Amino acid sequence: MHAERNQEDKKQRSQCAFLFHSCHDTHMSAPSNDRLSHLRNLLENDPHDAFCMYGIAMEHANAGRNQEAIAWFDRTIESDPAYCYAWLHKARCQNDSGDQVSATQTLKDGITQAQSLGDQHAADEMSGLLHSIL
Repeated sequence: MHAERNQEDKKQRSQCAFLFHSCHDTHMSAPSNDRLSHLRNLLENDPHDAFCMYGIAMEHANAGRNQEAIAWFDRTIESDPAYCYAWLHKARCQNDSGDQVSATQTLKDGITQAQSLGDQHAADEMSGLLHSIL
């Protein structure tokens, strides 16, 4: 039973990864309702899947729906605070929405999180965005 569950988890993650990467590979500016629906269906199977939440957030961000994206990035971070790029992209959406104060705080929190995990690359990217805002 445990092996079956692990296999199902791998299958779901693979489907989510395919949808997420196909979104970025096609460079579409508007989210595909099919991809969004499929990601949401996958998330119903595992409501704590941060990767699917992140994919949904990115779909909204790529479409310029910053408030929806921010809400999904928040869910991603709540589910998995170690998902460093959720912090970065949340801050980008906040900044794009004109909320530099929130973007700055998100970046400071994200940098702290990335450094605590030893993810210097993510910390550096967030630092770069922080400096461009300040």
